[in-house]
Amino acid sequence: MRESKKPVVAFGQIVDAINMMLDYDKAIEILIEPIDQAYIPTVGHAIALSYKAIDPSRIGVLVESAYCILAGLDPSD
Repeated sequence: MRESKKPVVAFGQIVDAINMMLDYDKAIEILIEPIDQAYIPTVGHAIALSYKAIDPSRIGVLVESAYCILAGLDPSD
């Protein structure tokens, strides 16, 4: 459960992992899939995370509408 972890540390570790992947392969692009009850629950969180990375232009967001519907949210939000 994310509530039992240190969210600031975990978020930093995610950014560090993304930066390592971006640094390893200059041609790679990364898509972040927001999932409810995760450290990156919304598209806005994914976009914010991308701006913490070394090359935000190589990070995108994968919008999977099924997770929004399961969470009781409107995918268009």
